[in-house]
Amino acid sequence: MHNMNFNIEIPIIINILNNNGVILCPTDTIWGLSCDAKNRIAIEKVFELKNRPQNKSCIVLMKNEEMLKSFVTHIPTAYYALKNEAKKPTTFIFTSNGILKQPVCSTENTIAVRIPNDDFCQEILHQFNTPIISTSAN
Repeated sequence: MHNMNFNIEIPIIINILNNNGVILCPTDTIWGLSCDAKNRIAIEKVFELKNRPQNKSCIVLMKNEEMLKSFVTHIPTAYYALKNEAKKPTTFIFTSNGILKQPVCSTENTIAVRIPNDDFCQEILHQFNTPIISTSAN
Protein backbone atom coordinates (compact mmCIF):
# COMPACT_ATOMS: atom_id res chain seq x y z
CA MET A 1 0.00 0.00 0.00
CA HIS A 2 1.29 3.43 -0.85
CA ASN A 3 1.45 6.14 1.79
CA MET A 4 -0.58 8.60 -0.22
CA ASN A 5 -3.71 10.54 0.54
CA PHE A 6 -5.92 10.11 -2.52
CA ASN A 7 -7.93 13.25 -1.70
CA ILE A 8 -4.82 15.44 -1.75
CA GLU A 9 -2.55 13.89 -4.39
CA ILE A 10 -5.03 12.85 -7.08
CA PRO A 11 -6.30 16.38 -7.95
CA ILE A 12 -2.68 17.57 -8.18
CA ILE A 13 -1.79 14.64 -10.43
CA ILE A 14 -4.82 15.19 -12.68
CA ASN A 15 -3.84 18.85 -13.03
CA ILE A 16 -0.31 17.85 -14.05
CA LEU A 17 -1.63 15.33 -16.59
CA ASN A 18 -4.02 17.94 -18.02
CA ASN A 19 -1.15 20.39 -18.52
CA ASN A 20 1.30 18.34 -20.63
CA GLY A 21 2.96 17.00 -17.47
CA VAL A 22 4.76 13.82 -16.53
CA ILE A 23 4.16 11.96 -13.27
CA LEU A 24 5.84 9.18 -11.34
CA CYS A 25 3.15 6.56 -10.86
CA PRO A 26 3.05 3.20 -9.06
CA THR A 27 1.87 0.23 -11.09
CA ASP A 28 1.49 -3.41 -10.11
CA THR A 29 5.16 -4.09 -10.81
CA ILE A 30 7.24 -0.90 -10.86
CA TRP A 31 7.09 2.85 -10.50
CA GLY A 32 6.83 4.34 -13.94
CA LEU A 33 7.03 7.66 -15.69
CA SER A 34 3.56 8.33 -17.03
CA CYS A 35 1.59 10.90 -18.99
CA ASP A 36 -1.56 11.26 -21.05
CA ALA A 37 -1.32 8.61 -23.79
CA LYS A 38 -2.98 11.00 -26.28
CA ASN A 39 -0.81 14.06 -25.54
CA ARG A 40 2.10 14.26 -27.98
CA ILE A 41 3.89 17.03 -26.02
CA ALA A 42 3.80 15.04 -22.77
CA ILE A 43 4.85 11.82 -24.54
CA GLU A 44 7.86 13.60 -26.03
CA LYS A 45 8.82 14.74 -22.51
CA VAL A 46 8.76 11.14 -21.25
CA PHE A 47 10.85 9.94 -24.19
CA GLU A 48 13.32 12.76 -23.64
CA LEU A 49 13.58 12.05 -19.88
CA LYS A 50 14.21 8.37 -20.60
CA ASN A 51 16.42 9.02 -23.62
CA ARG A 52 14.13 6.47 -25.26
CA PRO A 53 14.15 5.90 -29.03
CA GLN A 54 10.95 7.11 -30.73
CA ASN A 55 10.53 3.71 -32.39
CA LYS A 56 10.23 1.93 -29.02
CA SER A 57 6.58 1.87 -27.93
CA CYS A 58 5.33 2.02 -24.32
CA ILE A 59 2.86 0.17 -22.18
CA VAL A 60 -0.52 1.86 -22.01
CA LEU A 61 -2.38 1.69 -18.71
CA MET A 62 -6.17 1.64 -18.94
CA LYS A 63 -8.73 1.61 -16.15
CA ASN A 64 -10.88 -1.25 -17.47
CA GLU A 65 -12.13 -3.16 -20.51
CA GLU A 66 -14.69 -0.46 -21.25
CA MET A 67 -11.88 2.05 -21.77
CA LEU A 68 -9.90 -0.54 -23.72
CA LYS A 69 -12.78 -0.96 -26.21
CA SER A 70 -12.44 2.73 -27.11
CA PHE A 71 -8.84 2.35 -28.29
CA VAL A 72 -8.62 -1.06 -29.99
CA THR A 73 -10.22 -2.56 -33.08
CA HIS A 74 -11.58 -5.52 -31.09
CA ILE A 75 -10.93 -7.60 -27.98
CA PRO A 76 -10.41 -11.26 -28.87
CA THR A 77 -12.37 -13.74 -26.75
CA ALA A 78 -9.08 -15.41 -25.82
CA TYR A 79 -8.15 -12.24 -23.91
CA TYR A 80 -10.80 -12.86 -21.26
CA ALA A 81 -9.67 -16.44 -20.64
CA LEU A 82 -6.00 -15.44 -20.50
CA LYS A 83 -6.74 -12.47 -18.24
CA ASN A 84 -8.61 -14.70 -15.79
CA GLU A 85 -5.79 -17.28 -15.76
CA ALA A 86 -2.98 -14.76 -15.24
CA LYS A 87 -1.39 -15.12 -11.81
CA LYS A 88 0.67 -11.95 -12.10
CA PRO A 89 0.37 -8.61 -13.91
CA THR A 90 0.14 -9.28 -17.62
CA THR A 91 0.49 -7.01 -20.63
CA PHE A 92 -1.70 -7.78 -23.64
CA ILE A 93 -1.11 -6.69 -27.22
CA PHE A 94 -4.04 -5.34 -29.25
CA THR A 95 -4.50 -3.72 -32.65
CA SER A 96 -4.97 0.01 -32.24
CA ASN A 97 -8.05 1.66 -33.75
CA GLY A 98 -5.89 4.67 -34.64
CA ILE A 99 -6.72 7.01 -31.76
CA LEU A 100 -3.38 6.32 -30.09
CA LYS A 101 -0.47 7.06 -32.40
CA GLN A 102 3.25 6.27 -32.55
CA PRO A 103 5.29 6.16 -30.41
CA VAL A 104 2.53 4.91 -28.07
CA CYS A 105 1.68 2.36 -30.76
CA SER A 106 4.24 0.19 -32.47
CA THR A 107 5.08 0.55 -36.14
CA GLU A 108 2.75 -2.46 -36.65
CA ASN A 109 -0.15 -0.40 -35.19
CA THR A 110 -0.37 -2.46 -32.01
CA ILE A 111 -0.55 -1.27 -28.42
CA ALA A 112 0.68 -3.01 -25.29
CA VAL A 113 -2.03 -2.65 -22.65
CA ARG A 114 -2.20 -3.40 -18.96
CA ILE A 115 -5.17 -2.85 -16.67
CA PRO A 116 -3.44 -2.32 -13.31
CA ASN A 117 -4.73 -3.49 -9.94
CA ASP A 118 -2.78 -0.92 -7.94
CA ASP A 119 -5.37 1.20 -6.07
CA PHE A 120 -3.56 4.51 -6.51
CA CYS A 121 -2.90 3.95 -10.21
CA GLN A 122 -6.54 2.92 -10.69
CA GLU A 123 -7.73 6.06 -8.92
CA ILE A 124 -5.63 8.19 -11.27
CA LEU A 125 -7.04 6.35 -14.30
CA HIS A 126 -10.63 6.66 -13.07
CA GLN A 127 -10.41 10.37 -12.32
CA PHE A 128 -8.32 11.26 -15.39
CA ASN A 129 -10.53 9.00 -17.54
CA THR A 130 -7.87 8.73 -20.25
CA PRO A 131 -5.19 6.09 -20.77
CA ILE A 132 -1.69 6.91 -19.58
CA ILE A 133 1.60 5.54 -20.83
CA SER A 134 4.05 3.93 -18.47
CA THR A 135 7.74 3.29 -18.77
CA SER A 136 10.09 2.26 -15.98
CA ALA A 137 11.47 5.13 -13.95
CA ASN A 138 15.04 3.75 -13.92
